[in-house]
Amino acid sequence: MVVIGSIALIAYVLTTPGYITLEDAGLFQMVCHLGGISHPPGYPLFTLLCGQLTISPSVVNGNMISALFAVGAVMTFWLVVLELTDDRILASIAALAYAFSNTFWSQAIIIEVYSLAALMFMLSWLMAVLYLKTAEIRYWYSLCFVVGLALSNHWPLMVLSSPALLFVLLPKWGAFLSLFKMPKFWVISLVCFTAGLLPYLSLLLTVDPDIAVYGGVNSLEEFLRYVSRSTYNDDHAVADLSDKLDYFLWLGEESIFQFGLLGVPLIVTGLIYSIRTRDKYENASVGLIFVGSTFLLLSLLNFEFSPFYQAIFHPYPVIAYAALSLWFAFGVKLLVGELLNAADTSQLPDKISESQLRGILFLFIGIAAVTVVFIANFKAVDRSHSSFIDTYARTVLETLPADSILFTYGDNQTGPIGYLNLVEKVRPDIEVRDWGNLVFSNRLSSPFSPVAAQQQVLEKFINTSSRPIYSLEARLSPAVNLGLYHRFDATGAKTYEFDPAIELYLDSLLQLYIDDLLTDGHEQHFLFNQLIGFSKQYVGYAMSRPAEELSGEVLLRLNLLESTFPGKLVTLEALLKQYSPELANHKSRREILVKLSQQAEAEIPYYASLQSLAVFYELVGRVHSLAPGDVERAIEYFRRSIEAWPVNENTSICPLTQIYLSGPNQRAFDELVQRFPDYRCE
Repeated sequence: MVVIGSIALIAYVLTTPGYITLEDAGLFQMVCHLGGISHPPGYPLFTLLCGQLTISPSVVNGNMISALFAVGAVMTFWLVVLELTDDRILASIAALAYAFSNTFWSQAIIIEVYSLAALMFMLSWLMAVLYLKTAEIRYWYSLCFVVGLALSNHWPLMVLSSPALLFVLLPKWGAFLSLFKMPKFWVISLVCFTAGLLPYLSLLLTVDPDIAVYGGVNSLEEFLRYVSRSTYNDDHAVADLSDKLDYFLWLGEESIFQFGLLGVPLIVTGLIYSIRTRDKYENASVGLIFVGSTFLLLSLLNFEFSPFYQAIFHPYPVIAYAALSLWFAFGVKLLVGELLNAADTSQLPDKISESQLRGILFLFIGIAAVTVVFIANFKAVDRSHSSFIDTYARTVLETLPADSILFTYGDNQTGPIGYLNLVEKVRPDIEVRDWGNLVFSNRLSSPFSPVAAQQQVLEKFINTSSRPIYSLEARLSPAVNLGLYHRFDATGAKTYEFDPAIELYLDSLLQLYIDDLLTDGHEQHFLFNQLIGFSKQYVGYAMSRPAEELSGEVLLRLNLLESTFPGKLVTLEALLKQYSPELANHKSRREILVKLSQQAEAEIPYYASLQSLAVFYELVGRVHSLAPGDVERAIEYFRRSIEAWPVNENTSICPLTQIYLSGPNQRAFDELVQRFPDYRCE
């Protein structure tokens, strides 16, 4: 067991990022180092443990906390499989396959709650199996306590996985019936379970936290708001049944390729072997472990089917893939059996029995299979050189003037920049604030105040502050656009500025995009939006002055930006706004727009957001609507836009209704109005 854990730990140390990353890494680093409350449901167990384990203000220290939890989960899983099968080699294969499975490995090397969630479930599973085998009541009480602790970390994943534990214990149902009659049993069970939930008290006891997504908890209502995750919306307006079906297909593929191509036949044959040879209750429990945080969870969510939300869902089945790991090990065992059945064992030396040969073969084929899994996933999960987000956050902080106030917006901005500024003390003269009054204690108003009231307070603060005000989003007005961020400028004298350090950062972004160097879904989404922002700066600047005034460097970067899909999208929008049928050369300008649209469509990256696709298809529809007009093509692209983003905010609805009315096509018009009854053309 220790050897298995050591092998896993070495792999995690070799692949862990040395720099801050996305997802919730920045937030958890801040909470672990500075104390406070994480995002709902608060993850109090994780917060309490990581607060004790942070020994230095470094990214690696925080990431290693997850690695230690992951190693604990792998070693506990080894014990579970050993108790179930009494086979050390099979337990080792299953544990290492789990350790090197794509999702589990990817979460083991960044500071996150998922490896602790896996550890707590494995401990619960182990206690249940031990109680099943021994009937010793101490294991039942331990199970109650551990389940409480698991709920104190990530209760949604634990609740979804818990039905599997019931099937582990089902053979003991008769013994439970007699225990149910004993008040002592209920009292001790409840005390143990409640003791496991005690970490939630830390949410109430954390007074005026420096870091807290929604601020401190001062009432029962606020406590329940955190724990229930009521502020989260997992029901996307653009998602429908087709999205759910797409996710089911995607998840099936995602699951079977957790171990590379080799995993597919081994998992399938291992599942068959398990069904044929293992106890029915064990098979049911393992099956429920897999289904709980995969297909059952998907049936409860209503995510739009897009690469970004696939990346968000990616870590959720981290517990479920333990079931696949067990089937993987069973598949190896079946393979060994088939090889021995096909071989002539009569010529074996007297010193080696068939059972010994089976063990040796099982060991070596198991090592080979696990090695293949390691190789298959190493490149995809290795983030030891991932510095993209750190470079971004440092560039933002280091290029701001002294004593600035910086407004962030969203996890991808607030987490990394907040961590560098508050934990690593990068540019302590800068005050970082969240536009939505989240995370930081210097919020201007409650995040639950009406949006209009929050906006009024923000505007007053910005207009009366004597310090330079910057925002990473285009939310300040009037403001100067510097590409990476915007500076409030009450005079409105300048519109665009360029900073050499920021331009160097842009060069690195262009290289990442053009060479397609990013594999992480969160980073790809972030890069796409960054290029949209810079394209607005360069295209806006170029179109606001004569071409002869543009420097060679600006032209070079403008051309590089326009070689990307984000750049073409922004350029198409800007040119379309300037188009006028009164211009003498309007026909040739239309041809330019059509050609640009065709080029952009051929270069759409697979991770482009649905909203950006909707904007693009609407723009193309408007291009084809220009005189002399191609009505059929215009309708096609307006419909594509609506299918990509079917909400009232989609401005393709209005031109499409106008085309239907001018057609006339009353039936199509009526169908569109019925689909969007609240939409009004402005």
